[in-house]
Amino acid sequence: MIEYLSDHPHLVVLVVTIVIWSGIALYLWRLGRRIVELEKIATQRRPSDSSSRSASSPST
Repeated sequence: MIEYLSDHPHLVVLVVTIVIWSGIALYLWRLGRRIVELEKIATQRRPSDSSSRSASSPST
């Protein structure tokens, strides 16, 4: 196996590249899920926050 890889270094580069791109894709996918989750929380809090701010702020 090691002899085969030493005879074909382009395959080693290909495997390393695929692993790196897979890691980046996995990271972005998980980050996207977290952002969607935070957006849901923010939209749930936003109506109650804006109504309490306008009611408690004095009018000028």
